[in-house]
Amino acid sequence: MKYFLGFIVGVFILISCSEKKEITGPEFAFNQSWNNDSIPEVRALREMISIDFPRSPEGLYCKAWLSDQKGSTSKALKTADSLVMGFPSFEKGFYLRANLRTNLKDEAGALSDFGNAIKRNPTFFEAYVNRGGLHFQTKHYDLSLKDFIKANQIKPNQNLVLYNIGNAFLALGQFNEACSNLKKADSLGNKKARELVVKYCEVGN
Repeated sequence: MKYFLGFIVGVFILISCSEKKEITGPEFAFNQSWNNDSIPEVRALREMISIDFPRSPEGLYCKAWLSDQKGSTSKALKTADSLVMGFPSFEKGFYLRANLRTNLKDEAGALSDFGNAIKRNPTFFEAYVNRGGLHFQTKHYDLSLKDFIKANQIKPNQNLVLYNIGNAFLALGQFNEACSNLKKADSLGNKKARELVVKYCEVGN
């Protein structure tokens, strides 16, 4: 009887854990990983999600992300393709594939995916920042500036975004606007902004 009761308790615990996963789903852990700056913690969370929820959009995202982290960008892209096809309303799938395509030098494909991500979520901060970065790399400075300004409207006073705005203005030859933003970024601790402020904005240069 002792062993039988132990078995029943064990089953109950397994069922309870299973029910908890079904109730909470992968969204909570995924959001934790999304808002975490610690790469080891992000990796641990995403490994867990990819194992526990392999068929969810979050699970596919994590699987693709982990493949890319291991250097298998082509494999990651195939998983991202499956993610986008299977869950077209999940904007982060397009965002992920855009970043992978950027790494593979597929600028046109990346821009299309960034656009799709933003279409599904017009306040997608990271998508504006990364698309702005891609526009800057391809020397479309006016388009990069628009994206960085939009990102700053969504999340004001992020030092990297202010640096990017300043850099875009600098590339467009608009030094007053560039220096205004670079000085703000400098005041928030951006070292690259400090270098540009010294080079272009301080009196005597």
